[in-house]
Amino acid sequence: MTRSQRLSRGLNSIFDHVSFILDNYDSITGDARRDLQEVLYIVGAAQDEAAQLPIAEGGAA
Repeated sequence: MTRSQRLSRGLNSIFDHVSFILDNYDSITGDARRDLQEVLYIVGAAQDEAAQLPIAEGGAA
């Protein structure tokens, strides 16, 4: 498995887990919910950045 694949798999896993938590636990409200939504935003941005890495750096480009 390439570095890019490991990075992508890890980021996807984080995104999936946080999405699951937000979708299934209504008791998470206020600052905690906003923090988790921010995690999703950051992970999404990291996924976009990882997709742009040159092959020499382990990217998919």
